[in-house]
Amino acid sequence: MVETDRLPPERRAALEGLIATATFFALPERLVSGLPDVIQYRVEVWESERAHEVAFDDECPNESLRSLIAGVFDAGMEGS
Repeated sequence: MVETDRLPPERRAALEGLIATATFFALPERLVSGLPDVIQYRVEVWESERAHEVAFDDECPNESLRSLIAGVFDAGMEGS
């Protein structure tokens, strides 16, 4: 879990930009291929009065969603 309130302002702004670029709140809840032996991800974002969760796997062609995962991972490593 990454709490953006605890991140430096520039890191928080970067994550918010990745969420916007991925149009995260407009994505369907599941983007999984159904293939065996692929890494699956589940991302939940809470923003003010709304929340949305998306499950996807390594076969997902959405590059902006992959960039969001990388940003979340980096922010989590920075915060630990």
